[in-house]
Amino acid sequence: MRTMLLAVTGLSPAVVTETLYAINKQKLAWPDSIRIITTQRGKDIAISSGLAGQIAALCAQCEQPQPSFSDDHIRVVPGANGNPVEDARSLADHEALADFITQEVRDIATDANVNIHASIAGGRKTMTFYLGYAMSLFGRHQDCLSHVLVSEEFEGVPGFFFPTRDDTVLENSRLKRTVHPKDAEVVLADIPFIRMREELPEKELSRLGTQLSFRNLMALFDLGNRPHDIHLCLPADRAEVQIVDRANGHKETLKIGPLEYAFFRMLARVTRDGEATVRRPGEEHDSDLSRLFVDELLRLEGFDVGEYDTLANTDAIDMLSNLDERRFPVQDRTIRALESGMRTTWFDSRCIRINDILHEHLPKNLRRWLEPRQVFDENGIRYEISEKMLETAGKKGAYGLAISPKQIELK
Repeated sequence: MRTMLLAVTGLSPAVVTETLYAINKQKLAWPDSIRIITTQRGKDIAISSGLAGQIAALCAQCEQPQPSFSDDHIRVVPGANGNPVEDARSLADHEALADFITQEVRDIATDANVNIHASIAGGRKTMTFYLGYAMSLFGRHQDCLSHVLVSEEFEGVPGFFFPTRDDTVLENSRLKRTVHPKDAEVVLADIPFIRMREELPEKELSRLGTQLSFRNLMALFDLGNRPHDIHLCLPADRAEVQIVDRANGHKETLKIGPLEYAFFRMLARVTRDGEATVRRPGEEHDSDLSRLFVDELLRLEGFDVGEYDTLANTDAIDMLSNLDERRFPVQDRTIRALESGMRTTWFDSRCIRINDILHEHLPKNLRRWLEPRQVFDENGIRYEISEKMLETAGKKGAYGLAISPKQIELK
């Protein structure tokens, strides 16, 4: 198992060597590699100050192997225009900075053979915040977060990188006196953090190297805590689930297959209309449930279902199967499988597939309001919309969505 020291730095790259010194002093896992996230100005200072040489000198003093580190390991955050940020002062640059830091942590954390030791001792306050938050989002149980503490008289002193054995002398212009590096006290403070990795959408855990929007991810987390602000829009001309935050207009769009889309619309429709008609099939095939689903497919193909209420289930399936072209292509064998009614395994497969799609794209606290679940009791009475409803484990109730009927729009 390897360990990476991941640090944010600003105008004082010494936080890297100070952290290494404290790691050795406190007998923590020694890093095999070092990666720094900083601005272009921060990188220039790190290089001109001879950071690489100071790391080598520290390793020699501590009798530790030298971690893998070079100028290429100093990662400069890109600005809003994609160019290296000189000194992150604009709002747009800070937005890009957040995305970059979060993506870096996510990508490193995809490697199960690398432990992350993240240091938030350097850089601008926003950089340290984003690194800490990124660790909370993507950090695993083996990863750690720390801040290095140095004696006050050595803070920001040019030429100080770590306590040396030799009695060298440096000038502290702020205190207007000389200081001796060998007298410096360096302590590493471990920072506990809440790990939220299991709450994340699956796509954010597996999309190595792809773009990540910190703001969008936070917006989805926030919406999951405000279920009454969810607006669900399901258009009839394309298979996509549109999740809109009514408070700020933020929208997340999920592409979904036609079969699952029709099933999801069926659940949304009975929820909107307060109809406790979708129940998990028992041992026998359920023709009524099959017809509800076929009706939803017919609606997607432009039919006014109300004109065909008297049709038998098999006749409705014939009508759908005989279409020359379909906007929502579903295989004939799939449609024909519903002629004798919907089976339990078919019903469960659709629910599982929809849950998988929601799991891939949405954080746990948001997707729970949109997953197929029992929202009516066995008497057809709608449960009160609450956290408690989400824990309902009844077996005889009717299915739908947990959000309010008023929050659903079927176009």
